[in-house]
Amino acid sequence: MSTPTGDIPKTTTPPHADAATIGSRLRAARRTRNLTLRDVEAEAGLSKAHLCRIEGGKTVPGLLIAARLAALYGTTLDAVAAP
Repeated sequence: MSTPTGDIPKTTTPPHADAATIGSRLRAARRTRNLTLRDVEAEAGLSKAHLCRIEGGKTVPGLLIAARLAALYGTTLDAVAAP
């Protein structure tokens, strides 16, 4: 049975950038503030390994973590995660 055209979901832009883009934006913002991963580890309460996975684009940070990092780096969540 065929599906009416109106029922086929359309491809949309994801609500956020991909993991690699978010990671590179966070890394750039951290470096602009002259912060090391060790500095951020202490301030944000995240392990250095987790920060490396985020910055390396291996994982997308959750909303709260991304917002916390953006604030720590003096930028906005939108600047970090916008598509």
